[in-house]
Amino acid sequence: MIPAGSSSTTPPRPAASPLSGGSVAVASPLSSSAAASGPAAASAASALASPGKSVALLGPLLLLTFPIYWVFARSPETPVGPGTWALVFISALANVIVIAYHYIIPAHPKFLMVPWRRRILRIHILSGSIELVAGFTACVTGNVPAALVTACAALFFHVPSAFFQTPGVFGSKAIMVPSYLLCIVTHGFCAGMLLAHPESRMWAVNTFLVFNIYVWCRIYYYIFDMLRLFSPMKYSIAILAAGATMIPALFGSLGFLLLVTFIGAYILLYRLVFIRTPAEYNDFVREKARDSTLPPDSAHLWRAATLADSAGEDAARNWFDGLDRDHDGQLDGEELQQALAPWGLSAAAAAACADRLLASGPVDFERFRRDLWSIGAIRSHALHAIAVERAVTDRDKAGLVFRHLDIDGDGLLGATELDLLLLEWGLPESETDRYLARTDRDADGRITFAEFLHKMEPVWRYIYHDVFRATWTRRPREMIGRGLSAVLDARKTDALRERVKRDLLRRVPFLAGAGDELIGDLAASLVSETFPAGATLVTEGSEGDKFYLVAAGLVRVSKAGEILADLGPGGCIGEGSLLTDEPRSATITAVHPSTLFALTRAAFSWLTENHPHIRAQLRALHENRRIDINTRALRRQLAGRVPFLRDLNNTALVADLADEMQPVFFKGGETILREGEPGNRFYMVATGAVRISRKGETFATLHAGGCFGEGALLSASARRAATAVADGNTRLFSLDREAFETILARHPAVRETLLALNRSRVSSTP
Repeated sequence: MIPAGSSSTTPPRPAASPLSGGSVAVASPLSSSAAASGPAAASAASALASPGKSVALLGPLLLLTFPIYWVFARSPETPVGPGTWALVFISALANVIVIAYHYIIPAHPKFLMVPWRRRILRIHILSGSIELVAGFTACVTGNVPAALVTACAALFFHVPSAFFQTPGVFGSKAIMVPSYLLCIVTHGFCAGMLLAHPESRMWAVNTFLVFNIYVWCRIYYYIFDMLRLFSPMKYSIAILAAGATMIPALFGSLGFLLLVTFIGAYILLYRLVFIRTPAEYNDFVREKARDSTLPPDSAHLWRAATLADSAGEDAARNWFDGLDRDHDGQLDGEELQQALAPWGLSAAAAAACADRLLASGPVDFERFRRDLWSIGAIRSHALHAIAVERAVTDRDKAGLVFRHLDIDGDGLLGATELDLLLLEWGLPESETDRYLARTDRDADGRITFAEFLHKMEPVWRYIYHDVFRATWTRRPREMIGRGLSAVLDARKTDALRERVKRDLLRRVPFLAGAGDELIGDLAASLVSETFPAGATLVTEGSEGDKFYLVAAGLVRVSKAGEILADLGPGGCIGEGSLLTDEPRSATITAVHPSTLFALTRAAFSWLTENHPHIRAQLRALHENRRIDINTRALRRQLAGRVPFLRDLNNTALVADLADEMQPVFFKGGETILREGEPGNRFYMVATGAVRISRKGETFATLHAGGCFGEGALLSASARRAATAVADGNTRLFSLDREAFETILARHPAVRETLLALNRSRVSSTP
């Protein structure tokens, strides 16, 4: 929920970004703040996605194409040629792979955000699976029942579900919507003819081929991607290529002309009837990539805002070290070209720029930071890449996506930001309100990070794995790898959630009775870490940055060589440093091979802020441990030295003192108490020395085990009879008046001992 930064920072020259799916235009005030994120722009853009408008244009377009369908329907049965059979078998093989991909890999989150979209997607995939098997069977064998199943699956399920999804297609809507409409209408036409003539091998093949146009779109998309062709409009050109491949196989030489005419007529009609401004037309024809998250202007603003937080020398050093592959402390030409890649330069331009930089001397870290790190595109790209690689837990990944979408940096996602996301994914504005209502648990019109983490998991998991982790190319193997990574990530979180329920709830006291929300927050934040026997997890005196829960094994807690405790499953350690910002108070080692769940400092703070009762219980646990450590310290440091502890030999007294005493530290020369002032504290020396003086004359020096200050608390005057000054760095244990009187009330013998000690001091003081 950390804001991305101030948007007042002067933006760098725009560059191509993997986050926006294309090149970034120069962001003027109108295009960035008004056009990109304003309600008017959102409404206009959502109107372009309205399914009603596509339906309104479908009638005139069908009238345009009716003669071709009429002629085609009356054509005599013709044998299926070898080329067509090749298309059938290639399509069948590719379709098996595509359908398997859809069953294994989660769909794009836009299909999962609203219940009716999820249902339609399931119907579409299931009916497509049935049509694939039955259609291929009908093509190869001529089986009539298989042909009837194919026709019914297409007419009653696959065609309607495809039609409902058309307004939300990726790519340029000017091309994709009419292309999809033509394919859907042709699919329905062929399926209708097959239903009327189930014995026809020609109509079985035609139905199967038009059914596989989307598969050919995928094939061309992968080919274009591997060859790095048509990057700005890759998806739209892929569907055109698929149509150009399959429709002529159905309609002959007129097929491609039909496709071009249909698209051209749709664009012309849409522009005449619905387009009012150049901005609306630009959005109508603009490519909306599958792996985009924000419109280009908004993505540019986000990168500009990131600069406010990106000036750190450590970040620059990390990026420099990553570029310096030979670790010689300087960047060569190839390493410089890698640094310049985020600037959007061509390979030749990057090489020329690198040569110019090297011509004026070696590029060491200082020169890199001065001349290159200051370029905003490089810096923001580097920082983003570092953040992606460092995201380990679900909370880290969701937080990275949340900050990216939170354009105004207020720590909340509102209707404007969700509008931008959904419109960029091709969904109508009306669905924003529906989804917001389902996700916004407190109905305040905003999405908090906690709501985003738990209720919008498909969104952030997709953006993290398929957008942030995407490379410059999207080869099939990489897409499947990222998709499987997202699936395994989700399953790992589910397994961790079940393990928390099974292994920790009944063993960790502060998790007793935890609800699903707390369990979910824990599972999203914990990282499993394994340590061999003898490994040191935490060193006394070091900075604390993690809180641990013992899941399996045994760990030992020790301080100054003294064993304090052995903790097994359910034990927790490390809360003190995160609650108080003090160094580690003990050393933790693994006695046996052990598995622990770790919470980083940021995750610990977030979890305890969201669940205050957890913070309260951990504070109580820390206080109890502090008392126990003080008890041990008293026994070790003071037993046998402080007279009344040695003489009384009372374990209960030591425990009570440890409970009430507070450690205090004084530097050499500091005054601890002053003669004549009111006295409200009693002290015992733990380490160091204290000089006692009266009227400027030192008459005693107390070392470890000595005590002072009892006189003012025992006498009626309550005034200090002497001055105490630290002689060098000195550590004391102190009791305030209330705690002192409590100890005396519980242990009357202590009063007598201290009265005797005080009388002895008064009589011997000059």
